[in-house]
Amino acid sequence: MRIADRLGIQQFEQHRTHWAIKDGDIPAELIATGTAERAQRTVAVVAAEYVEARREGRRREAAELAEELEDFPPSLEKALSLVPARILQQPTPELYPILGIEPRTPEGRNALVAVVARDHNGQDLPADWSYSLAWFLDLYGSATEAGRLDGALAECAMHMIALGTGEGEAAAPVEDIGYALWRCSRSPKLIGDLRRESLR
Repeated sequence: MRIADRLGIQQFEQHRTHWAIKDGDIPAELIATGTAERAQRTVAVVAAEYVEARREGRRREAAELAEELEDFPPSLEKALSLVPARILQQPTPELYPILGIEPRTPEGRNALVAVVARDHNGQDLPADWSYSLAWFLDLYGSATEAGRLDGALAECAMHMIALGTGEGEAAAPVEDIGYALWRCSRSPKLIGDLRRESLR
């Protein structure tokens, strides 16, 4: 505040996004705190600006930021910083919890809408999409998505049945069965259905 007073910056100006340039001398102690170089931009900062530009549809700015991102070497930090950008392009259920987006929040509802839209579109879906969808709808969905959840659960059941039908050399590798069971175990509803079926 001492330097602000010397520069003639009033209290109400502390909440402005920009200031007017005024005539006068800059105090020596303020000059001493300055740096001759521009602060280095980190990959996290550039990636955050890139995600925001993509989200808001500022294509030209996003393209410029994408070029700036290419200057950073591959790293775990860079990969994780770009997850929000990738999720805009392809809403992937497993990524939302990693980003801290919780069920039954406005962000969670937006995630649900995006995932359901991707499912409805039906393009570029991985082979095990039904497991992802069942798990996500179970945790993030509401009664509105009950029919879609039932459909995803039925697809998971069909996949599990197909894995268990072969004998001898036609049998599915045990790793495939284990992977499918692990995917099932992530959905409370799906694991409950499997337990009921196994007790019959």
